[in-house]
Amino acid sequence: MLRQSAMEGDFLRQCEWLSRFGAAGTLVSPKIHSASHLNPRMSGTNPMRVLFTHYGDEWFRGSEQLLFDLLKKLDRNRVEPIVWCNGAAMAEAARSAGITTYRTPLEFYFDYNSPRFNLSHYRALVREGVALVRRHNIRVLHANGAAPHQWLVPVARATRLPLLAHLHIDYRRRSRFVCLLHQ
Repeated sequence: MLRQSAMEGDFLRQCEWLSRFGAAGTLVSPKIHSASHLNPRMSGTNPMRVLFTHYGDEWFRGSEQLLFDLLKKLDRNRVEPIVWCNGAAMAEAARSAGITTYRTPLEFYFDYNSPRFNLSHYRALVREGVALVRRHNIRVLHANGAAPHQWLVPVARATRLPLLAHLHIDYRRRSRFVCLLHQ
């Protein structure tokens, strides 16, 4: 287990890198993404708001536990987490830790054992993501696993925010492409 300061430092360094180079690794205009909006020490006392999105089953283990450990160890003076998930166990754990949490029936498509594609539901997820970004003035999007990345890519592009994919396993080639990890 990483010490709290090392874990936070790695996360903030990744966010600052994304703010300068964008999700695709290409240099982004400083007018669009200045590092000051990601580093609270540069912009005053307001913590950076990060939308942590998790897709999982109705249990609390594996990726849920990893995300929850990360959320608990964040310095709330520097990072204010907002959680968007589909599982009741994850939502309850985040709420009990005092984290603003939204629970939505999330779906991902075109992968092994995924439901049939539903354009209206997919568009609704993207709209809800954009609404959460605007409502909470989110500065960084965090996908906990590959599935949330599928609908967070259009959210990131629409809002011009960096997107961090936190992957816990090696995904098959098809899964990487359908979840838009190649972007």
